[in-house]
Amino acid sequence: MISKVSVADRTRVPPPPPPPHLRSWPDREALLADRADAMAALTGRRLGMGRLVLLWLTGAVAALGWASVGLAVQSFEQGGLGAMTGLLALALGSVLLIPAGVALGFWLDRGRTVRERLEAWAELDRDPASDVRVRARAHRRSVMWLLPSVVLCAVGVWATGGAWAGMAPGPGSRTVGETVYALGLSVTVLVTGILGAVQSYGHQAWSGRLTSPVPVRRGGGVHR
Repeated sequence: MISKVSVADRTRVPPPPPPPHLRSWPDREALLADRADAMAALTGRRLGMGRLVLLWLTGAVAALGWASVGLAVQSFEQGGLGAMTGLLALALGSVLLIPAGVALGFWLDRGRTVRERLEAWAELDRDPASDVRVRARAHRRSVMWLLPSVVLCAVGVWATGGAWAGMAPGPGSRTVGETVYALGLSVTVLVTGILGAVQSYGHQAWSGRLTSPVPVRRGGGVHR
């Protein structure tokens, strides 16, 4: 029998179920108990508040990076001593944007790992009682993720439209540096909102399939 997954252990992702030849549950009740604990822990990892805050922090660091890049372009436009300031701002922007990109890659990879393990545990068996609880928990967490993500999407779309409008020639048009900053910031906000909304919707859709009735096979007897 595998060791029981502790729901209180939030520092690591619960492992996937063992392969068929290594499974040694004494009975179905023991399997369902491990399955319920693992799915509860994995659901908390997939749509936890810490994961949402990490996404926002990554977006904030990326926004600061784009602000530095915009400052660098403005400094290069001024020429003279501004070029030195531009080089320093460009270096700072790289220091911020590169770690933000790495952090986003880690965030996406961890989410994919959690999703795959959650699906693996769900496919072991069906347990309507615990699955309904998983779906209820998923709905609450999905709403917690979806609402602020939709707000970020709306702000990002509005800001992106304003940034594009500011590029039009005229007395109120922005400089290249201002445009780089405005577009970088607005697109970062929009992408952050989209990632949160997609994660929320994906988990809600998965939990709906989890509690859907099992299709009944007809006309053929036992399949081998």
